[in-house]
Amino acid sequence: MSARAFLYPIIGGVCRQRRRAFPLTLIVVATVTALAACADPGPPEFKCELEIALTHATLELVADSSVPVAAMLPACATGTRLRWSVTDSSVLAIVATNDTAVLVRALDPGVSEIMVGTADTVLGSVTAVVRELPRDLQAPLQTDRLAYEFSAGADGFHAVRIALEWQNPLPDTVWWQQCLKELDVRVERNEGGGWISVWFPVLRLCSSPPIAIPPDGTHGDSLVVWGRFPGTGNAPPQLWERDRIRGRYRLVWNGLSLHPDGVTATDTLDTAYRASNMFRLGLQ
Repeated sequence: MSARAFLYPIIGGVCRQRRRAFPLTLIVVATVTALAACADPGPPEFKCELEIALTHATLELVADSSVPVAAMLPACATGTRLRWSVTDSSVLAIVATNDTAVLVRALDPGVSEIMVGTADTVLGSVTAVVRELPRDLQAPLQTDRLAYEFSAGADGFHAVRIALEWQNPLPDTVWWQQCLKELDVRVERNEGGGWISVWFPVLRLCSSPPIAIPPDGTHGDSLVVWGRFPGTGNAPPQLWERDRIRGRYRLVWNGLSLHPDGVTATDTLDTAYRASNMFRLGLQ
């Protein structure tokens, strides 16, 4: 029924009762108001539910590795600025972040939460378990530990002592070409999936009789790693910068030969027979 058809008999009846008449304007306003109250209120106001989904529920990491974690927001929340944090900064570190993703680096073994949310609300979290590097038992050169830490002085790093043992993996006797039993062992750092040499010992220039190590024979020793910061004097060895200490390393023993009369390019043992297990170096 149209509004006109609905109002006409009411208005007509009121006009015929002159003794009880009301102003026509009042009647119309009251009626329109009643109709408006009964009208359809329309759809409710839309409210965006700020829910978040993470790419991981839990994480298992090896020390000194990195992993990205991303958050997925509903389309209505596009542009929301998220805040990332960790509950234990000795276990995890946030390397890089943007509004919806973060790159997390595992530091030392332990458990930490990766938290994400807005300025005043936590919307999600990931439990991360960081484990120590696995020991490579196949490496012929073994270190006594899987992690070492430098402490820094005014112009360089205080010495770190690494105990090691080499077992001859070959069916032949190996000869150690040496000078007063000083170890010629270099330190290599793992970068980009490969190995680069970052430290060499300072050795005396002499030649002592070679030492024979029979098949399955072992030699135990220790290596003292130390050095100055770059640009702090000419005394070798010049060690790398503070912020590049943390990482994965190995040792490679030089001066091992299949002949007692010296090391040449043709009889030096392959690196695989002279390299250690992987270990970590850090800075206190």
